[in-house]
Amino acid sequence: MADMIQTLSGGIMCVLASMKLSLFALRRKQIRHLFNRIEDKRITALRNEEYSDYIHETEIFGRKVTKIIFYAFIGLPVPLFILNTLSFYLSNFKRKQLLVKVFIGWSREKPLAHILANGLITIVTMSVIFVTVGFYIMEMTFAFYISAFIKILRNKLINKGINNKVVYDDHKAIIQLINDYNGILSGLIYIETVLSPLVPCGYALSVIRALQRRETGQVLDNSAKTLRCLMPALVSCTCGQLVLDEMEKLHEAAFMNNWYEEGTKARKNLLTLMTKTTNPNNAVDQPTIAKDWQVVENRRTSKRKTKITTERDDDDDDVLKRNKKTKFKDVAGSASDQSNAIDQPTIAKDWQVVENRSASKRKNKNYNRTSGDDVVLIKK
Repeated sequence: MADMIQTLSGGIMCVLASMKLSLFALRRKQIRHLFNRIEDKRITALRNEEYSDYIHETEIFGRKVTKIIFYAFIGLPVPLFILNTLSFYLSNFKRKQLLVKVFIGWSREKPLAHILANGLITIVTMSVIFVTVGFYIMEMTFAFYISAFIKILRNKLINKGINNKVVYDDHKAIIQLINDYNGILSGLIYIETVLSPLVPCGYALSVIRALQRRETGQVLDNSAKTLRCLMPALVSCTCGQLVLDEMEKLHEAAFMNNWYEEGTKARKNLLTLMTKTTNPNNAVDQPTIAKDWQVVENRRTSKRKTKITTERDDDDDDVLKRNKKTKFKDVAGSASDQSNAIDQPTIAKDWQVVENRSASKRKNKNYNRTSGDDVVLIKK
């Protein structure tokens, strides 16, 4: 049972490494463009002496962490290969333990064939580890730089206030970087986070069995494999928590600012900043926050103007309909007509226009008749 679980664990590790390698190959342009944008923001921050310390501290800490992970993973297969070979030799070539439970295409009855099989598995494992470590370093690099950018943004928010447009432009750029990163890598990270806790089950069971048998070599071997299989979920969750902590500090700085002393527009901008930080997916492909609120105000003003114009047109139509049905009366002598004439065109003027039009039509008609008589006289 333990051997079968170890085989499944090794297979899952190889599948995840193949998915990472395929992702690097298929989306290399998007990944390169993403980190080029990060490099541009990094250079911009380094040019400012006030914010360059955040970048330097992040880079120093990031180098230390990546070196530890790199040497810990890269240096793991070779000592395990030596340990398995010594265990195989001390057992008088009877205990045949592979580094990873995989299919080997030749018989391992002879000691040399078994050692060659372990050597091949070590080389394959090194390739898998190179791909995996490269993915982890990319995750940590992104998380470290994003956390540094958020620290700089928090400093700008505190020192420059909520009316500064640069604060919202930087916030928008950071949110877009996070969205692009999630769009490229979120699917693989979710799959790895779900599958990675299942991988060390076989190795943990082998550790328990080796402890019962008092086999020190097998305990060290399977313990190292168990820790290695727990790393994907640990790295992903740690990077996510690092960015989340900085976002919470940004929220705290935004709330503790003197927003109550600012105008309505500044409060709306700050509220939009906090909302988009909580839900970054709504911030993709949108203009700056100040422009967002300006667009909203323009739309509201346009709707109010359209509504007022429509109401006036409806009132004018109603007045004309009533005037057509109402007979001509003396408005000056009727009090009831004066009360109905408030905020509406007067009936006398309307009927005066009608009379003028009628007189114009009669003149045109008489002119046409006269012209017809002249034509008749000319013919005679």
